[in-house]
Amino acid sequence: MRRFVKTLIFIIIFILIVLLSIFMLTPQVYINKVNYIEVVDEEDNSLYSLINSSLSSYVPLEEISDEFKKTIVTIEDKRFYSHNGLDYSRITKSLIENIKNNKITQGASTITQQLARIAYLDNSKTYERKIKEALIAKKIEEDYSKDQILEMYINNCYFAHNLYGVSSAASYYFNKLPKDLNYQESALLVGIINAPNLYAPDIDYHSSINKLKQILYLLYENKVIDVETYYQELNRELHLSLKSETNSNILYYQDAINRQLEELNLNKKEYLRQGLKIKSSFDITIHNKINDIVKKHQKTAKNDEIAVVIMKPYSSDVLSLIGGFDFKVSPFNRAIESKRQIGSTIKPFIYYLGLNKGMTPLSKFTSEETTFNIEGIGEYSPKNASGHYANRKITMVEALGLSDNIYALKTTLLVGSKNVEALFNQFGFKLENVNPTIGLGSISLSPLELTSLYNCLASEGTYYKPNFIKQVHLQDGTLLINNHYKSKKILNSYQTILINYLLQAPFDNALTSYTLPSLINYQTDIKFGAKTGSTNSTNWVMGFNKYYTIGVYVGNDNNEVLSSKSLAKILFKEIANSLCENYLDTYYQVDSKMKPFTLYNSLNNKKSRVYYY
Repeated sequence: MRRFVKTLIFIIIFILIVLLSIFMLTPQVYINKVNYIEVVDEEDNSLYSLINSSLSSYVPLEEISDEFKKTIVTIEDKRFYSHNGLDYSRITKSLIENIKNNKITQGASTITQQLARIAYLDNSKTYERKIKEALIAKKIEEDYSKDQILEMYINNCYFAHNLYGVSSAASYYFNKLPKDLNYQESALLVGIINAPNLYAPDIDYHSSINKLKQILYLLYENKVIDVETYYQELNRELHLSLKSETNSNILYYQDAINRQLEELNLNKKEYLRQGLKIKSSFDITIHNKINDIVKKHQKTAKNDEIAVVIMKPYSSDVLSLIGGFDFKVSPFNRAIESKRQIGSTIKPFIYYLGLNKGMTPLSKFTSEETTFNIEGIGEYSPKNASGHYANRKITMVEALGLSDNIYALKTTLLVGSKNVEALFNQFGFKLENVNPTIGLGSISLSPLELTSLYNCLASEGTYYKPNFIKQVHLQDGTLLINNHYKSKKILNSYQTILINYLLQAPFDNALTSYTLPSLINYQTDIKFGAKTGSTNSTNWVMGFNKYYTIGVYVGNDNNEVLSSKSLAKILFKEIANSLCENYLDTYYQVDSKMKPFTLYNSLNNKKSRVYYY
């Protein structure tokens, strides 16, 4: 027996020496507002913030009620303010239980250890992870005060329903600020932390209330509250809110930021554990306007989905991006991931190449039902969407305004599909199986990619790769990246301005003849250049002026026929008018050498409202 005790003591001393050695070799820990991302605008005004990718605010400890702080410490780690990171009595009790059961059935993690796991580790139940957790906890206690540790822990607790941090939990469950929580509400929230999928009141109300009562009794038993307060809180009427006031569609834009963080290699845990402050292109006012418009039309869309992208001309700034009607229902980001055939929205780029080949806005091709014999394809008979044809020669102006497919394909054959491919390669898009059908938009792009092409038109031929992030700092102010995308001049300014003015033709009543201009019934309050595009399962409207480039996509995720053929046009008109309600009706500055001419419609002798240069 004496030998056994000596051996046991030797083993314990050996283990302690090993642990001490490992502790000495454990790197310094750096944590600050763990898992917190704050997104700000160019003036450093806060736009929104997230904890663990969930919309939430980081709350300083002094802005959290004493009732909540006392409750969480009493229930989670009542010796928190007296231990040095590890509670040895709890460790001993849990170790005995775990040895008895031959597996980890009980934990003894202090608040500091839980913070160590949140910042550095995972949720695996292994002895190796528990040892690492203990060592990191000791390091945290060396460098951070108890209040700092408690603050970071409270802001990272999980409260079910993808709610992280006391701010989002207090708002969702009670429509309150953390500073206003009483003991009853605090007991309910701390109970949820124990088992979120069991004790959330809107998951299992009975279990949640029983847990609340149990915690209130523990507060009384530990002399945190007196008997009078105990009965007062026990009998208080519980008022649940159970709704979030936040605009979750912001998370489509945040998804785009996350993708760019990954590209920049800034999504590592070593950065997230120190908190990030991101200066973004995001415009919250624009986003809220668009989101209100989108929500208004959600019911009429039935099974259709939408994406909206707003860019700022002459820059790479993406001011707003929405990838669907409701992020909570479908986080699939159609603005980035949904690559669909772009249809007639390609035509301005075909006609740009035509201008380079010597065509003019008045160059004519005959519009009539035509069968083309295309190498590698055979006979190809494109149709106009309206089913009508001019059966005469039409100009590029008419072809663009009326979206004539025969004119577009003949222009493609003139300029050569390989030249169209080469143009798109300059934008960074690699196309496959290119043939003359590309002139009718047989290629697939995402709404973000297509909007960036139209932003090049809006920027008089200069292309800017879409950008969501301007700068990234750690929360302590350390600059990680100053991200400025370089512009690339791709299109000739003269021909681009010509195309831009031609793109007012879809609104022009003077062009009405064998069919209507594509946007004749969707006039905007101030001038926009715009083009529509459609397939059976997709509708597009791409438009711009000197203030904004707007991309609207309506599509069916299952490639089924759309419920509404006009929704994209309606959304474009309402968004354009909303964004430009305080702007003057001006278009592009034109070189004084470019003399204007007024175009007359040769069919009905009506004067066009558009001046082409």
